[in-house]
Amino acid sequence: GCRACELNIKENFFPGELDESRSPNFPLSRKRPGIDMRSIITDTKAAAYKWIDSHAPSKQRTFLEGFPFLVSNRIRTHFRIMNVPYPVGDLPIADQNIDFKLYSAGGNLLAERWFELACGQVHTYDLAELSGFDPSSTELQFGYCLVKLTPKALCYYGSMRGYFEFRTPNHAASVHVANFRMKSMRFFLYRSKVAKGRHYIVLHNHGAKQASLDAYLCDLKGNVITAGMFELPGLGTGMYSLEDMFPRLPTADAERGGLIQVKSTESTASFSLFWDSDSGQIAVNHH
Repeated sequence: GCRACELNIKENFFPGELDESRSPNFPLSRKRPGIDMRSIITDTKAAAYKWIDSHAPSKQRTFLEGFPFLVSNRIRTHFRIMNVPYPVGDLPIADQNIDFKLYSAGGNLLAERWFELACGQVHTYDLAELSGFDPSSTELQFGYCLVKLTPKALCYYGSMRGYFEFRTPNHAASVHVANFRMKSMRFFLYRSKVAKGRHYIVLHNHGAKQASLDAYLCDLKGNVITAGMFELPGLGTGMYSLEDMFPRLPTADAERGGLIQVKSTESTASFSLFWDSDSGQIAVNHH
């Protein structure tokens, strides 16, 4: 999952665990002595934003997030979300309407579901049930889920940032949902000498038009080794290994991996995924 967010979660919800993990001999764990220019700028910006927030009129807004989902007899996807207050400060929350839109890999709308998440409620949603995908199938079914949260009253976001989880027979991996989308991306993929699974780049086209994508495999110095071109249908999702992106890639280069640059004509969400369907070992992260 996302290590930066894991630290933030520990800081706000499990501070004791974070304190125990700090090492006095590790320089990054120590507070920087004195006051430097960067901290002055950060504090000044925080104070300015706090003043603006305290004087600006409150406005209700929706939050749009998304994530890929995979379903088969070897993997399931769940979405978990909790509507509880932020642990610090008197920040009110409100009941939320949740709208799920589930798209197939080809960009077709599979289903749309509506739910209510009341204050203090924690809920888990099974994407096989929401999408209608067959969880007993030996064939992998995948797509993309858009989640829209609409508060019923003026409130703070609180802990409403949900996360999705991939669960295999004996492993699990999760990361928070987000509304990341971009037209230029970079990834680093490598082949582990221990794990037998495959690394994938999962891409979702947020546009209604077909996206044309150019991919470049580079060495660690940024020199292009080979290039590939492929297309992604409007609102479609693709899972790509090195061999998928670069069919003519020599085996030796595929085993070394490298830096991958992807450019898309449409705004695209991206995730990195490692999965061994035999052992169930899995890991996922956002771009």
